[in-house]
Amino acid sequence: QFCAVGVELIGAAKAVMADAEVILLAAESISELGIQGLSVDINVPSMADMICKELLVSAELSKKLLAAINRKDAATITEIASDASELLAGLLDAAGPAVPGLHRMDAMDLPGEAALLNQRLSEVVNLVLEEAPDLTVTIDPADSRGFEYHTGISFALFARSARSELGTGGRYLAGGDEPATGFTLFTDIIMDTIVHPSPAQRIYVPFGVAVGHRKRLQGMGWVTVNGLIPEDNPTVEAERLECSHVWLDSQIRKLTQ
Repeated sequence: QFCAVGVELIGAAKAVMADAEVILLAAESISELGIQGLSVDINVPSMADMICKELLVSAELSKKLLAAINRKDAATITEIASDASELLAGLLDAAGPAVPGLHRMDAMDLPGEAALLNQRLSEVVNLVLEEAPDLTVTIDPADSRGFEYHTGISFALFARSARSELGTGGRYLAGGDEPATGFTLFTDIIMDTIVHPSPAQRIYVPFGVAVGHRKRLQGMGWVTVNGLIPEDNPTVEAERLECSHVWLDSQIRKLTQ
């Protein structure tokens, strides 16, 4: 069954730091679970459409261009030969590691609102890298698949060992014009990805053993099963209670199977 958990930051989301904060929180939450090889892909799903509108590209051509960019189809974008074609192809070319990608974006002559969105992308990436220098950060300014309702900076989280995205997030409108940003983590994917620790071994501690011994065993990671009444044979009782070991003569003894 599909399960998810999420976070919303509503109201203060106009701030650049709000975009960075949710990315950092999502990444930290996953890292704390011990998942290695984490990366975040930051995108601006409205960028391509914004370029088409700023350059007054017709609705018909815009539809074809946006469909091509979602397919990562640079050849079709070039063939259409719209005023926006060169810039849209540039978005595809900028995808990849964040720092060189941002350099390519800065070299583009982006119009109006698209230029402002690119500036915000750069600010968010720099904040994330400053706070989490070991986090792998990529950008994909042309990607909008799965982010159709987002209105600004968006992102997806990946890990080398995960079969798909661990989570997604970004900026959106929460009821009317209230700005918001947040993320959703896919717990089924995360549970499949984390390395589960081996179950703790069970040790039977006979009736009357001092509490100090039990606490020391627990501190070593043992699950202690305590005798509640005097037993004739602690080993037999340990086997009955499905323990792998028994505490005898102040020593840990493994049961013979």
